[in-house]
Amino acid sequence: MVCYNSKKVRSLTAKWPGSTHDARIWRECHLRNQFEQGAHNDFILGDSGYPCTPYLMTPFRTP
Repeated sequence: MVCYNSKKVRSLTAKWPGSTHDARIWRECHLRNQFEQGAHNDFILGDSGYPCTPYLMTPFRTP
């Protein structure tokens, strides 16, 4: 699930079983494909389970 800072849901993918890794779900997500194609000029904040990309910011592993 991706939400705006106003807590409004932007994108939701619910077709994967609970044991599926978050990064795998993100790789298959329609919203990710839009970001890859340059359809959005904003960015997303994610946890360390995701890869850091120009549009998906993740925490430093060793700050």
